[in-house]
Amino acid sequence: MKFMGLGVLFLWVLVVAVDAQKAPPAYVVEGDCPENGLPHVQQWLEASGVAYGKPYIADEKRKSQIVEGYSKLRLNMSANEVEALMGRPDYSRPKIKGHLSNAPAPNPPVCNEQFVYMLKKENENLADMNDVGVYVFFTTDDKLYWATPLNLEDLKPIGSPIQ
Repeated sequence: MKFMGLGVLFLWVLVVAVDAQKAPPAYVVEGDCPENGLPHVQQWLEASGVAYGKPYIADEKRKSQIVEGYSKLRLNMSANEVEALMGRPDYSRPKIKGHLSNAPAPNPPVCNEQFVYMLKKENENLADMNDVGVYVFFTTDDKLYWATPLNLEDLKPIGSPIQ
């Protein structure tokens, strides 16, 4: 009986060990994106006064450039082409692309670029659904794959969040 209990325990350990080997590798994100010369979100929040409780509202000239430029956006445009149409983004949020834990990390890191054009912001909450702005996303090879307005009813999304 004692040997049978040990046999069952051994079999259970073997099943767990084999099952653990079947588990998919984890998706990990590590490293930093290289600098792109554009302000980071915290820099913009401080420069705009939003970090200090001051609401931000873009002037009419800036708003016009962003809205008119947005209407000319096309999929696969480069970041430079988008900037030529819409002006310099208020801030950039490059996002590092992850990799499977059983594969080496890319060196240098692979990053997706994101431009943010803010027209109205009242607080530091980056997920504030009352913000008014435009978000533009690029693939790792610098092609626009998704642009989406927030609280700008006359503008429609371009592309898809799935690249």
